Amino acid sequence: AEAMREQLRSGGSFFDLGRANSLTNATGVNGGFLGDLEASQLDPAWSATALNLQPGEMSDVVQANGRYFILQRMSRTFRDEAKAKFDEAMELRKQGKTKESADALVNSLKIYPHFLRALTYLGITMGELGNPQAGAGILSVATRLYPKDEGAHFNLGIAYGAVGNENEVAEYKRTIEIDPDYAPAYLNWGGALYAKGQYDEAIQLYKQGVTVDPLNASLHYSLSVALDKVGKRQEAEAEMTLAGKIDGKYAPR
Repeated sequence: AEAMREQLRSGGSFFDLGRANSLTNATGVNGGFLGDLEASQLDPAWSATALNLQPGEMSDVVQANGRYFILQRMSRTFRDEAKAKFDEAMELRKQGKTKESADALVNSLKIYPHFLRALTYLGITMGELGNPQAGAGILSVATRLYPKDEGAHFNLGIAYGAVGNENEVAEYKRTIEIDPDYAPAYLNWGGALYAKGQYDEAIQLYKQGVTVDPLNASLHYSLSVALDKVGKRQEAEAEMTLAGKIDGKYAPR
């Protein structure tokens, strides 16, 4: 512990050292990050030391119950610092530098491991880099930390779809439970049902989505394809015409 503290004093990363050396798996995976805690929630073994720390300050090695701890209070600006790295990642993403964007997102999360937008985009980016399994793992962390965030659940559904996880539909369903107006979830849920040959169920989902977002050309197009699949040609043509009027890429050529 003393040796690690010297590494920290020399500029070592608390996140990296905590992740590599922590004996507590639940926090070690986050580089030792505990999140926002009230004084009453602190471990009694080291609460006095923690409460005496100023923002950004690191403790000496604390001995308690036969174990040794190093505590650090986050700086007042840690969220701003994490956001700066996130903004850098988004700029790299715009430039098509996907790998560099992922690295910047990782650096953002090293500063603030519970940063929802960074978690979500890192999950998405890992899928784009050809590792959807890792992306799904990251997004599942996001949904555990933020169980009421519809975007995290929606993107986890996409990741599950990419790896063939049967929980894909459950994530789209959860998205709509949180936000009934989240039109892309109807589209993807319907698509998952269509892929399984459940055309009537897919049609119902697409129709619900169209009710929520009547100007969504993709929903009208997908509804048209599903209607055609069950032999409802006239309805299918009407939906295809609407899709073409909303977005010219769906117009007949």
